[in-house]
Amino acid sequence: MTKNIPLFLQNFPMNGRGCPRFFTVVSHRACLIKGILSAILYIALYGGTISLRPCLAAGDMESVSTAISEHLACYPLEMMSIENQKLSGTSKNFCLTTVYHQIGLHPFWVTSAGPSHKALIILDFLKKAGTDGLDPKNYETNQISALLTATEPRQLAELDTLLTFNLIKYIEDVSQGRIKPYDAEPALFAKVYDIRFDPSTATEKALNAPDLAVYLASLPPAHQHYANLKKALMTYRAMEKNGGWPSIAAGKAIRPGDNDHRLPDVIRRLSVTGDLYPRAAETTHYSPMLKNSIIKFQLRHGLGPDGVIGPNTLAAMNVPVSGRIKQIMIN
Repeated sequence: MTKNIPLFLQNFPMNGRGCPRFFTVVSHRACLIKGILSAILYIALYGGTISLRPCLAAGDMESVSTAISEHLACYPLEMMSIENQKLSGTSKNFCLTTVYHQIGLHPFWVTSAGPSHKALIILDFLKKAGTDGLDPKNYETNQISALLTATEPRQLAELDTLLTFNLIKYIEDVSQGRIKPYDAEPALFAKVYDIRFDPSTATEKALNAPDLAVYLASLPPAHQHYANLKKALMTYRAMEKNGGWPSIAAGKAIRPGDNDHRLPDVIRRLSVTGDLYPRAAETTHYSPMLKNSIIKFQLRHGLGPDGVIGPNTLAAMNVPVSGRIKQIMIN
């Protein structure tokens, strides 16, 4: 029977029937076929055709988990003071170590091959934070982007913790605001504002969300006032891009019927923000049509609608577009 077995199988151990000892055979044909298949499997395993990558991947993930435990550190939750939009000395503190130990000391957003799909979703929302009046720079988007091609465990650990830390900040900021009412007026909001933000709970909700993009999109306030603020923010940023509006020189109050060299600047100022009625001509004479435009501006800014361009009205007109954008972002 040996002469009927292919040459490359003849070196394998044989059984009593003269067949390669890979399988128990019941016939010469079965012996031959199974012997060939066994040889192919043998060559594949020991020749490297079949890879044991799943086992290696598990080992790689363990290396990333170990790197995360070494990388963890305490971070302050950045919150802005209402006075100067800088870090407040009363900022809450939390520790990423607590978050990872409560949920599990393993990567949340990366695999041994790099960032997961959820990691890319998180980064996309952080980059678009400006549409909600937030600054993407506050969420370390450049640092995260630089690590997207990381393959070493330490780099992947850094990427995972950066994503977790900045996602937590983003979730609190977009759902509760960068400036908390209690920080602005403690006496007024001490009892009213009693919302406790739990970083671990926030992270778990994101991890368990069936669709992370849908979940993150649901976090901003849903009321119409917030939608109006987002629209206004886009409008004023477009104004800023186009150069804003002119400042108006100080001087005596301008009343209806007066002639004043500053009125062309007043007219241009009202035109930029849509407060100017169409038929108001650019002139040094304070016309009745211009008065209607001034009253519209005064009402929109909470000023007495008397039509007089006095100190308060001039001050409101001379707030730069960057100042208006900041006010919208705070709100």
